[in-house]
Amino acid sequence: MDNPWLIQRGTFQRRENKIGIDHIISFDYMGSAEFEFGALPESFERIMVDNASYELFITDIKNSNNVPLMVYCKTGEKEDVLRIIRKLSTNSIRLKEYITFQYRIKKSEYSWNKPKENFWWDIDNDFMFFFPANNRVKLFEDALRENVKDFQEKNATVLLV
Repeated sequence: MDNPWLIQRGTFQRRENKIGIDHIISFDYMGSAEFEFGALPESFERIMVDNASYELFITDIKNSNNVPLMVYCKTGEKEDVLRIIRKLSTNSIRLKEYITFQYRIKKSEYSWNKPKENFWWDIDNDFMFFFPANNRVKLFEDALRENVKDFQEKNATVLLV
C-alpha cells in the first residue's frame, strides 16, 4: 500500500436530506481540485463494490483524551493502514492538504490549533478512521449499511436494464 496523497477531513455532524455517510459527516472544503472532481466518489464506489471485505475495528492509537481510534478498511490491509495512520499521527507523510490528525493525537500548545475534525478518509487507499465518542460507531455502521443498500439497489437496477 502506497503512502496517501489525498486525505479528506470531516466532522461528525447530522445533516438533513442526506443518506448514509453524507447524513452523519460534514466534509471540509479541502481547497484542491482533486477533492472536487471525482476522487471522493471514485473511492466511495471502490469501497461499496468491495464492502464485504471491509471491517470496522478499534486500534491502540488514542487521542489526547485517551479515546481509541476506529478504522474501517479491508481486513487484509490492517497492518498497512495502521502503519500509515501512525505516520500521519507524527506528521511523517506529506499530503496534498493539511489534515489536523496529529493535533488530535497530541494536544497543541497553541490556542489557534484546536481541530474540530474527528473523521478522515484516505481516498487513495480507500479507508476511513475516526474517534468514536458519542455513539459514533453505531452512527457510522448504520450509515454504511444505508450506503451499501442504496448502492446495491442502484446497481441491481442497472443490471436489469
